[in-house]
Amino acid sequence: MRQAITTKYIGPTDHRGSRVKATAQAGSIVVGWDDALDSDDNHTAAARALARKYGWSGLLVGGGAPDGRGNCYVLLDLHALRTMLVGPTSGDNARRLAEGIIRNAPDLDGKL
Repeated sequence: MRQAITTKYIGPTDHRGSRVKATAQAGSIVVGWDDALDSDDNHTAAARALARKYGWSGLLVGGGAPDGRGNCYVLLDLHALRTMLVGPTSGDNARRLAEGIIRNAPDLDGKL
């Protein structure tokens, strides 16, 4: 079953640095903050780590959570996305959109 992934920032303590916690119904993971990344990239890295932990694959898409306290992500099924956007019944606009997603998404690595 597909599950949404939410992330939230955890500030530093006397014993640990800043972290990001990624949570889904299946469980959670805490990832150390990477100063080389910006805030969104740190949240995305945590969401990807949780997806890897559970063997989930797909195109990770996300944005700010409604409460403004983190991000929310979903993994799009790549095969369903391709069928929907590039299949024989899709129009030219959908085909161009799909080609742009495929070309610009670092998660794909030839999986379509």
